[in-house]
Amino acid sequence: MITSELSNIVDRYLQKNITVEELEDWIVARFQLFFSLPPSSTSEFVAGIELGLAEMSNGSRTEEEFRNMLRELLRQVDTIIKLAKKPFEYVDELTRNKIAIRASPYYTILSVNRRAYYFDGETGDFDGTSIYMEEQKN
Repeated sequence: MITSELSNIVDRYLQKNITVEELEDWIVARFQLFFSLPPSSTSEFVAGIELGLAEMSNGSRTEEEFRNMLRELLRQVDTIIKLAKKPFEYVDELTRNKIAIRASPYYTILSVNRRAYYFDGETGDFDGTSIYMEEQKN
């Protein structure tokens, strides 16, 4: 998930409250931190910023095009976050299995009938399953 600090600095740049150099300095100072973690939406977003900065540096992108690229990246991230927050439920007509997907602050949860499978919300790694009291009695 995009950190609030990163989102805040990008917003300040988009509102022209800081320069592109100040944005780049902020990113470079935290570059190691962003890429020391497992792949995530944050590291992908920072990689997109770095790519845009490099393209500006070599003249293949103007600063206004860079700002538009950042707006589009933020829009895509916002769309993904909104979709992740919207629960999904489906009943398979053939098997009668109830399938649901929902997100919590830390996990994406896939449920099949009453069994839940937990995936880390940031990395997507499988974290475990739920055990129901009824299952423990058997």
